[in-house]
Amino acid sequence: MEPPPGTAAAIWNFRVARHGRGANVHTETRVLCGDDAARRKFLRYWAVVGPFSALIRRRMLATIKDEAESSKAAYL
Repeated sequence: MEPPPGTAAAIWNFRVARHGRGANVHTETRVLCGDDAARRKFLRYWAVVGPFSALIRRRMLATIKDEAESSKAAYL
């Protein structure tokens, strides 16, 4: 389902994949714009917000890593 013209819809998710005895956690964002005008607006928005979003994601992933490693003994 496409968003209405002039709008954008975003989905953000986490994916956990086993890696040896541990796991990797990834984030992904998908954006679907309703038309070219919305796409241009979103690209301007993302040029400003994107770096802060990346910082927030890195911090969240670091927190997940720290929490997982601090409680690792409980799962072994």
